[in-house]
Amino acid sequence: MSERDTQAARQETLRRECLRNNISSSPHFAEKCGLFRVLPNQRTLLLLVPKCGGTNWGRLLLSVNGFVHEDAKLSAMESVTLLKKRFKYLKAVKKSTKKFYAANFTKVIFVRNPYTRLLAAFRDRLEAYPNRNLNQRRAHNKKIYIKYGNHSELERPDKSVKSEMYNVTFKEFIDYFLAKNYDIHWQDVYRICNPCLGYDYIGRLETYNEDVIEALKLMGVDSKFHLYKSLDVSNSSDDVIMKKYYDTLSDEQFEKVRQRLSTDMAYFGYKMPESIRRDHT
Repeated sequence: MSERDTQAARQETLRRECLRNNISSSPHFAEKCGLFRVLPNQRTLLLLVPKCGGTNWGRLLLSVNGFVHEDAKLSAMESVTLLKKRFKYLKAVKKSTKKFYAANFTKVIFVRNPYTRLLAAFRDRLEAYPNRNLNQRRAHNKKIYIKYGNHSELERPDKSVKSEMYNVTFKEFIDYFLAKNYDIHWQDVYRICNPCLGYDYIGRLETYNEDVIEALKLMGVDSKFHLYKSLDVSNSSDDVIMKKYYDTLSDEQFEKVRQRLSTDMAYFGYKMPESIRRDHT
């Protein structure tokens, strides 16, 4: 299938799902999505969904717009910090400007299979210690451990131990996730922004190298550039790794996860990875 046909199929899947849910596509939804990054030079609103290649995009945008040299060795955190400094969120601009951007700027999103995104969020943000950013461990790990860890009082650390020092399992995290404890790193994409806003390009992390080139062409970027690879890879799309983690879930948990992820799966046309499929799914 050609790139044009692939993109048309993604657009049609999203359009059909919006109609099925009785939601008409409207730029008004883009105006309400404050988490778009505004790229004024490219006249583009780019939604960097967490765990869908945002760090790679950050380095690329900084280079394309001349804020750093293309060979600059930026850490993930340096890239994120510079991205925040150089590119505003849509929510930070005045109302009349939001309306103009929503109606006239190209709108781009990159997504990822919800099952691999969920695992990547856990492995990158909650499992590893020490990791590059402890904010999520500080916010969630102690709560998860105490409420969903099924640990005896003797097993529990002293209450003075900081949350980032608590280690939790994927199975425990899934119970926490299913209880609707939201964090943008694992929040459903359709909850982050209404998907029925008329995206001009829908990219996927699974085909990042091909899709980012096409997205940049749409933005009017035709110069040579580096396709940066993440320095903080969790390999959460690897079949063996996926199976290892998802196999720890009970059938009941797995079915609840399937139901919870079904909306994003439908909107963006994903199928359950074969490596984790169970006989009845």
